[in-house]
Amino acid sequence: MANANLRAQTFVKITSLKRAEETGAFRFTQMQGWMCNRVEWGVLQQKRRRFESADVFSNVDYLFADCSVNNGGCQHQCNEYAADEWCSCHNGYKVSTTDWKNCVDIDECEGKKGEDYYGACHRCMNTIGSYTCECRNGYMLDLRTNQICIDINECNGEKGEDYHEDCQICVNTIGSYTCNCRYGYALDLSTNQTCI
Repeated sequence: MANANLRAQTFVKITSLKRAEETGAFRFTQMQGWMCNRVEWGVLQQKRRRFESADVFSNVDYLFADCSVNNGGCQHQCNEYAADEWCSCHNGYKVSTTDWKNCVDIDECEGKKGEDYYGACHRCMNTIGSYTCECRNGYMLDLRTNQICIDINECNGEKGEDYHEDCQICVNTIGSYTCNCRYGYALDLSTNQTCI
C-alpha cells in the first residue's frame, strides 16, 4: 500500500541503528511506490537525519557503507559491507566514538607497560600514531624500532671516552660496566669502574 505523504523521506536498511544514526555514512536512494511489510526496514527523516521505527517498506535497496563515495565518510579506511564497523583506522589510531568516522591517536603510554608499549621502554613518549622512548643512562634507543631501550656496551668503545681510562679490563653489565683489575691492583669500590 503506497503512502504519498512519505515520498519526501529516504529509506534504508538498518544494519546498525546506533552507528547509522551517528554517522549517516550510507548511500541513500529515493524510492517510489512503497509497500508496507513491517519487517526490518527503517525510515530516515532527511531533515532530522534520525531513524524512526515507524512504517517499514520492502522495495528498498539493500545498503551498507558506500566506500566509493567520499570513502564512506571515513577518515582512514572504509570497509564496505561491514555492518557495525565500516570505518577503521591505521595502526596507532582508533575510530572516534564521537562520530564513528574520524580517527584519533591512541596514547599507548597511558596503557600498561609490556602490553600497550614495550616493557623495555624506560620512559614512554606518545607521538602521533605511535610512541617512542627515552632511555636511562647506559642505554640507547634501538633505532630499528624507536620503541625499546637496549644496553650500551661501553667496553666496545674507547678507553678514556666510553669507559674510564683507569679501568684495566672492562666488563659490560646491563646498563653500565665494571672493571677487573690486574694483579697488584684493586677495584675502587666507590665507583666499581676504576682500578687503584
